[in-house]
Amino acid sequence: MVRQFLIIDDNRDGRFVLSRALFQKYRSATLHEFRDLAAARESLEKLPLDGGQTVVLLHRTPQLEGAALIRSVRALHRRVLIVALGDPAIAGQAIEAGATCFLEYAAWLRLGPMIKDLEGTQPNLTEKSSS
Repeated sequence: MVRQFLIIDDNRDGRFVLSRALFQKYRSATLHEFRDLAAARESLEKLPLDGGQTVVLLHRTPQLEGAALIRSVRALHRRVLIVALGDPAIAGQAIEAGATCFLEYAAWLRLGPMIKDLEGTQPNLTEKSSS
């Protein structure tokens, strides 16, 4: 079971909406909100080597910065689930950069069930990294 979420979004309202949606599904999980990778870096560096059943959510990161942010998170931690949310036009870039999966804005309400589905396959999905 997922025990913690790190939400990285440069928009405070976006972080709030994601936190609220996740809290509905994962009431016992710890939610951490960050406006950028620099703010989240310390938490990412303290994660256990196995990923600690943590999900990192990236939302509303500008197109060019989003891929770099995913690569940076993946470089810090190879086994953590990275879920990118955004415009479907950048889905390929997000996956190529190292995101475990991509969810379109229009489908963000499926976030909780989608993460539940990924939990059983976490070791396989999170082994990949951008090299």
